[in-house]
Amino acid sequence: MVRPPWSKRQSDDDIADFFVLRDGVPDGLVISLTDLVCRMFYFRDDFNGRIHPNQALVNEFARLTDRYLPPDPGDAVDQFSRDRDLLLDAVDFVLGHWGRNEFGVAEDVARVDSELAQARSAYCVGLDGNGRYELQYRQPEALTALVEEATLGTDRASEHLRRAWSKAFGRQPDPNGACVEAVAAIEVAARPIVSPNNGRSTLGTIIRDINAKPSKWTSDSEADDDIEKIVAMMDLVWTGHFRHGDDSKPISVSNAGAEMIVHLAAILVHWFTSGRVAIKR
Repeated sequence: MVRPPWSKRQSDDDIADFFVLRDGVPDGLVISLTDLVCRMFYFRDDFNGRIHPNQALVNEFARLTDRYLPPDPGDAVDQFSRDRDLLLDAVDFVLGHWGRNEFGVAEDVARVDSELAQARSAYCVGLDGNGRYELQYRQPEALTALVEEATLGTDRASEHLRRAWSKAFGRQPDPNGACVEAVAAIEVAARPIVSPNNGRSTLGTIIRDINAKPSKWTSDSEADDDIEKIVAMMDLVWTGHFRHGDDSKPISVSNAGAEMIVHLAAILVHWFTSGRVAIKR
């Protein structure tokens, strides 16, 4: 938990204001993030002591952003200070080049994530659909921990959920794509429990199969009609985005709507893969 400075601990309102998440790059984070990216884009020649750009990475970054970084890192520092969006693009680019199994990367990622949290940044470090590090919009800690647990595996449900999370909360959201991946994640997680003999089952047919005989399944919840409530959550995901053309509906789901669907998918995938929803024995 980040401890507010003394000047921000004088009242509850001051503390609440302190913890409001900030988009972009706050002033206090510029130096830390600039140091991070410059260590990737520039290197010191041990022979003559001069600093040179890593031209291959600079060129790759330019192809993605249409922006070339200057040969001198000092000029790059000035450029990043003026253009905070470019700095975020550079940080995201660097994170994407860090291999998860490389020595020391886990510690570097933890440090960057900690610095983002200390600055009350709206961003954190997460994984994209291919398992590469990226900047994502920060979500509540408890939900993030649940998603991390649900996506640790190499199974297909984990892969779809990682893709859904990245498309919903990455810096360039794809709401429709997030919903498609969320549905696929639930289908893969629930199919062995509900429709093991139907390899082509969809979330719609899985919902239909449970509704046909809800007493066949059980959950760890002690709530009344627990299976019916879980089906209602699944139905909200299934009907919450637009799988078919319909002139009466918007062509795209909203960012907020997609986020809710992915939140629900994370919980449902966790319940099905952890055995909290199961067939009665």
